Amino acid sequence: MRLTRLALRNWRGFRGEVELNFDADITVIVGPNESGKSTLIEAAIRGLFDRHTAGGQAVEALQPWGSSLAPEVCVTFRTRDRYYRIRKRFLAQPSSQLSQLVNGQWQLIAEGDAADRRVLELIGGRMPGAGLSKSQHHGIIQALWVPQGSEELPSAWNREVTDTLEAVLGTATQTAETTALELRIREEHHQLLTEVRGDPRTGGELDRAISELRDTEERYREVREQRQRLEDKIQELARRQEEIREIEAGYLEATEGLKQSEEELKAAQEHMQLRLDLKNQVDRAERDYAALSRRVKAVKEAGEAIEAARKDKETLEACLKELEREIAAEKSAREQLVRALEGKRTERRGVGKEAGTLRDILRAREVKGQIEGLCRDLQSAEATLAEIGKIEETLAASVCPGEENVRRARELDRKVREGEAILQAQGLTVEFAAKQQVALRLALDDRHAETVTLDKDLPHRFHAGTRLEVELPDLISFTITSGSEQARQALEELESNRESLRQLLARFGVTSPDELEEKHRERQNYQNRIHNLRARLEGLRHGGNPEQLRQEISSLKGELAVLEERLESAPARPEWEGRASEYLREVLASLEQRLKELDEAIADLEEKASAQRIDDLSEELSGVRAEISGLAQVVQQKQEELTRLRAEDGFESDAARDKALSQAAAELEKKRRAYEVLEGEKEEKEDQPRKRHEALKRQVETLQEQLNRANVEAAKIQGALVDAGGLDLYQKEGNLEAELNCLRQRVERLNRDAQAWRLLDNLVADHKNAQLQVLVTPVKRQVDAWLSRVTGTAYAGVEFSEELIPVRVRALPWEVRVPLQELSYGTREQLNVLVRLAIGWVISEREPQVVVLDDRLVNTDAGRLREFRFILQEASQRVQLILLTCHPARYSGITRNLIDLASVASKAVPLRGSAG
Repeated sequence: MRLTRLALRNWRGFRGEVELNFDADITVIVGPNESGKSTLIEAAIRGLFDRHTAGGQAVEALQPWGSSLAPEVCVTFRTRDRYYRIRKRFLAQPSSQLSQLVNGQWQLIAEGDAADRRVLELIGGRMPGAGLSKSQHHGIIQALWVPQGSEELPSAWNREVTDTLEAVLGTATQTAETTALELRIREEHHQLLTEVRGDPRTGGELDRAISELRDTEERYREVREQRQRLEDKIQELARRQEEIREIEAGYLEATEGLKQSEEELKAAQEHMQLRLDLKNQVDRAERDYAALSRRVKAVKEAGEAIEAARKDKETLEACLKELEREIAAEKSAREQLVRALEGKRTERRGVGKEAGTLRDILRAREVKGQIEGLCRDLQSAEATLAEIGKIEETLAASVCPGEENVRRARELDRKVREGEAILQAQGLTVEFAAKQQVALRLALDDRHAETVTLDKDLPHRFHAGTRLEVELPDLISFTITSGSEQARQALEELESNRESLRQLLARFGVTSPDELEEKHRERQNYQNRIHNLRARLEGLRHGGNPEQLRQEISSLKGELAVLEERLESAPARPEWEGRASEYLREVLASLEQRLKELDEAIADLEEKASAQRIDDLSEELSGVRAEISGLAQVVQQKQEELTRLRAEDGFESDAARDKALSQAAAELEKKRRAYEVLEGEKEEKEDQPRKRHEALKRQVETLQEQLNRANVEAAKIQGALVDAGGLDLYQKEGNLEAELNCLRQRVERLNRDAQAWRLLDNLVADHKNAQLQVLVTPVKRQVDAWLSRVTGTAYAGVEFSEELIPVRVRALPWEVRVPLQELSYGTREQLNVLVRLAIGWVISEREPQVVVLDDRLVNTDAGRLREFRFILQEASQRVQLILLTCHPARYSGITRNLIDLASVASKAVPLRGSAG
């Protein structure tokens, strides 16, 4: 199957309509993360393999976020040299339509569930039982499509993958006869045992026999338990009858005691009535005594209140006269203080005016000095900035090396010297001693030949890394070659370091590291001068900023003009003119001290002259008068209250009232003592007889209940014995025991048969797995060829399991079989891609297939990725490739069909209907 077109709408992040055409052998779909690349592959899988009526949370997750739109997908594909199109809509008004291209027109050939099934008949695969399909339902697509986030390799391929390989390779792992036999063995096996765990199959003959055995064992156990319960009931009845006799004896004894306690209870009730009557008398006497006591207290309190109010009124009248005298004296003193305060205020105004003039004079002098200093700083800052600018122009015009350049040059120079020393030790050394002066041409390593003149009897020594050529014109030429790998590497490294050093020195126009360092020191000197000049600027006001200095000078000049204008309107004293600022500051200090003294004197006089004291005394006078008036009213009220109290009780005098109170107290005490005697007898003559009677009554009731329950239980036991007495439990137990033995023998026989069928089924499966290894050969051959190209000499071959899954690789040069899980993640990912490409390569011999790689090879280095591009182009000769990636540069140059998903998703493309 090859894909030709994919369109979708309302699918996850795609709210609009998106269409992609796969009209090339290799299609690369490019887009950043979260752009929807994996969504495209998911939509194609759902359109090909899932029921259009599928529901549930997983299907609802296909809707665009925050919407209830129905997801739609349309997949166009070619299989068996014919073109088909399946269009599906999920959730709201679900639909499925399968069309075929006939004479250039799309014709509808199936709808609904029939369309879902027909697609699987065309491309392979199985319909899921419920929910969305998994990779095991996808037929050969399981081996050819690698969606993002999918497992690297499954534990085994589905049956359609191996069946397709068999059909392509023409390998018959089974015949019609072996298939029938295999099905018979598997059917017999699975009728008795489950496929995975080997447990008895539910509803099978063995399972029914085991269930029947368990039911019979349960009935046998129930009969035995029933017989044991019968024997237990007989013993329990005997215990109940003995218990009834004991309860009846206790009940008779408790009933007799209850009769005796009823007589004691009557005497207790009479004693209680007498006690309560006396308590009522005591309560009445206490109330009478309390009422009389309150009246006596009220009469005394009223008389005492009248006397206290009269004394307070006399005291307040004396205080009133004293306050009136104080107020008159305060008014006379305040008039004198007001006249003194006005004189002090006049004096302060004159002193304050002189102090203000002195402050303006001193501030004007200070501002002039600041302006002069700022002007000097401005001139210095402008000169310093001009000098910094000249130095920076010099630095910009020159090419000066940095410290890193100097360190790099020194390092390269050291490596060159070390390389020359190593080369002398490991390379070629040739010494010539001429018998007469002679000229020869000499070429060292890959350098051009040079003419060298040898003097007579003067030895000359030459060094080369791996090759030395000598030519004596018209006489002889020879070449000396070293096969030392270390010398070759040392020579390559030496030449590389020499070239790097030459390029570095040429960049700065020097010929040696010393000259380069001298240029670096020159640059540092310029930088130090700039640093010192900037430090000089920092020492000036405002950090040497000319603009800020000019602004402050302008501000100070404005302030000076205001001061001079004020001094013209308020001229200074003649004796101040021409005097030093220090003298003026001393005069100002004395004036300010005088101002402070005047302020303190004025504040003191203002406080003393305040009318608050007179107001306070007047307010106090009013309060005293109000209190006197209030006390007069209290005396009158208490006098009226006292008259009312004496008239209400009818006593001739206060002494008669006090005598009546004493008599009431004596009568109350007498009744209290009598009540206390009866209260002390309460526990013995009332509470104890009542408690004894209640306890005996509860005991009689409890024994009666126990006796009733015991009789009922005994009756139940007797009834159960009557019901069970008619069953021949012992005979029933024997019959069930014989039936159990027969069932156990049947279960053992069926279990032996089941295990035999299981063993035979396993033998057939092992034989079939051995035959399946034949299918591995072409896949392994292709994977081995591609793997050696990708990894070089690291790995020589791949070992596959019985399920056609790679499990180990052969590592070179140690010839070690390395499990896949011990390889790096990048190598495992590369092997995963190669296995799927190889399966697609082999299967495509019968019919072209499509391989989908979603964001694969992300952990592959540049060297291996370069070889992978060649492999992908080679595989595309037989296999259609669809590659999805975030990095388009990884697949640059392998195809012209490069789809930018961002630009495609922005276009609105309507989904074609079944006839369009």
